[in-house]
This record gives sequence, structure tokens and C-alpha cells, in this order.
Amino acid sequence: MSVQFAYGRRADRWVYVGDLDGESDRGLKCGCTCWDCGLPLQAHLGNQKAWHFQHAIEDRNCNPQPMTLLHAFIRDELALRRSLTIPALREPFTFDEAGIHWSHPLDVEAHDLKFTHGASEVRLDGVQPDVLFELEDGQRFAVEVRYSHAVDEEKLKLIRRCCSLAAELDVSDLPASGISVAKVTQVLSEARRWRWLVNGRIDAMQRIATNNARWAYTDWTVRRTKGFEVPKAANPATAKLKEAARKLPLAKAELERLSTQGISQAAARNWLGQQDKVFRVAVACAALRLDPLDLPVFFSQFTHAGPSDPAIKHHPYSWQVVLFMKFGIGKARFTSQEAARWAAIAMPDRMDSAVTTLSINRFSWTAAAIHRYFLRLEAQGLLDSDDSRKLEARVFHSKFRTVRDLHLFLGAC
Repeated sequence: MSVQFAYGRRADRWVYVGDLDGESDRGLKCGCTCWDCGLPLQAHLGNQKAWHFQHAIEDRNCNPQPMTLLHAFIRDELALRRSLTIPALREPFTFDEAGIHWSHPLDVEAHDLKFTHGASEVRLDGVQPDVLFELEDGQRFAVEVRYSHAVDEEKLKLIRRCCSLAAELDVSDLPASGISVAKVTQVLSEARRWRWLVNGRIDAMQRIATNNARWAYTDWTVRRTKGFEVPKAANPATAKLKEAARKLPLAKAELERLSTQGISQAAARNWLGQQDKVFRVAVACAALRLDPLDLPVFFSQFTHAGPSDPAIKHHPYSWQVVLFMKFGIGKARFTSQEAARWAAIAMPDRMDSAVTTLSINRFSWTAAAIHRYFLRLEAQGLLDSDDSRKLEARVFHSKFRTVRDLHLFLGAC
């Protein structure tokens, strides 16, 4: 007896038997052919049995497998799409560090992807993904449709070499009787079916997780290097600094308003954290009476806490002048840990405050980066500390009691 199955072909498109019209598409009137052999199919659309296709003429050499057809149907329907949302996922991640086996699930945000085109079974360099899309920015995105075995390591290695993004869609539990075109959309929205194969964001999250585990067992130290006193400056953020210069009059007016209201330091910190990065710079320049287009070089210097440091990846101009506004003027004593806690609220989008793991000697990544910056400022004559302490234990205090003192220093340089 000829095998029964749920998918045929009509006008070079997949047809699910459940999407046919029960009256007008019966038998050979459906106009469908077999995907495997190309022979005509008849549609059985009765009331006694589940709807299905069979060969109109029995072909003992053609025996399409229901799950193979289901896989190919979903694959080709997916390739027709020009947008796709990969739901938010919790990806498992385990690793060994410091003699401990860590389990650190990663919460990955939803990805909304748009494509210029897609195709199934495209041959790349040594690998053939089920579906290959080209994103609007020219990157490649591959989807593997899983119905029996997961992608093996060798294929994954080849996909990673060819594609910027790749994901696997698990359809192994779908019924052999098939699903409709409309049902495909629901299947694609189910987070449990997806896992990322290649994703740079996840790679970065994994690096941060392993670095944090290592950091928790580290006694953080400062290695003084040559050129500590001479800052290596970042390329100027000219457009942003021009914008800050345009906002300078408004920043001065806001500072005057806040001073008149006599708000607390905590309230001022919270207010600053609600501003965008450029206006914060304008506020700091207004407070320090500096021109955003002529900032001293020590507000544009690279500072890192250590190798693969996840802290403060933003341009120096957007946080260093703001930090100096708070801690560079006056005579209060402060630690880099205190500065990091202040900055996490006053500049929440600059400080990567989600990275909170502490080293053995109580440094977060952010505090370590700020500590190195403060040591640089001290070496450049802009901060003071008790130099009898080792570098990691320094408590700092500002060298300038007033903004006028800062300008006298700058004028003498």
C-alpha cells in the first residue's frame, strides 16, 4: 500500500493537506505532486480518517518519510521569511575556574532580525546550513532545523567560520501528521525550541562570567608601567563634544538652579544619573569652567583594570571629566570603591554596574579601573594620596581646593 503523508507540492510551494479545501481540493483536483518523485498526488479529505496525501499511482520506489517532509517543509517556509524574532532565552553555561565547576545560566535578550533574502540548503565553504539568511547589514545568519540529531561539533565549527550568527530550531516533537503554515509562526515563537549556536553577545557574556569567577579568587594588584605619568589619549569624540559645547549654557543654568534649591549631594547624584551622557559632560565642564572642545588630555586617557577587563568600555571623555568634577576639587578623602559606588548611580550607563563581583581585596572591576585612573591622575599631579601605602591600598584626596586652583595649575603646565 502507498504510504500516507501530509505534504505535497503545488506551483513549487509546499502544501499542507490540512490547508486544503475539503470540497474543491478532493482527490486529484488538489493539483499537487510528490516532492520526492514528482508524480501526481490525490488528497484524501474524508471524515473517517485524518486528511492525507497518497500517490495517485502507486510508486514502490518512492516512500517519503513524514518527519523528513515536515523538516523540509519548515526549512523552506522559514527561508521565505524576511524577518524573524528569536525569543529571549536562558542559555546554559558551565565552566571550570579556580578548581571549581561553575554553572552560570545566561539570560539572552530577544533578537529581532531582518533579512534581504534567505534560501535553504546553500552550500558554503565545507558546510551546508538548512537555511541561510543575509542580514540587512550584510552578515550571514544560519538556522539548523533539528528533527533527529543536534548539530555536531564539526559542523558547528564550519558554521562559525562562515556565519556571524547561527541558531538551532528543534522540531523533533512535532507530529508526523504535520503542521500548517499558520502553525509555523507559533512554533517559531516558542523559546524552548531555540538555542544559539553562534552569537557574539553570548561569547562576551561567557567571557565576563569566566572573568568574574577568576576575579573572585584574585588579589588585585597594580603593575606600574613606563609612561604612567604620560596619558595615552583616545581619539577625540569631536561630534559629541561639540554637542556638549552647545548644551553648556543650559548646563550652567541647571547648576545655578540646583544650587539655589540647595539639594543634597545624594539628590544631585541621582539627578545627574538621569541625564544623558553628553549633558553630563556639559554639566561637568560648566562646574569646572572648562571648554568641552578644549578638554585637558587627562580626561581622554585609556584606563583598564586588567586583561579582558569588562569595566568602563566607553569613551574616556564621557566619564572622566564627570568623575573629576566630583572628586578632583575639595579636600575630602575617598577610595576608588567609594568613587565606583557614586559613579554607578551618577553615570549608570557608563559604569557597567551589573558587574559586581569583588576581588579578594574588595575591588570590583569598575573600582579597579577607577583606581588605575586615580593613580594616573596622581602621577600627573592632579590628585594626592598617602604614598606610604602600597598602590592598591591608596586613599586619595584632591589636590585642588577650588576650581580656581585647578585653572592656576593648568595655566602653569
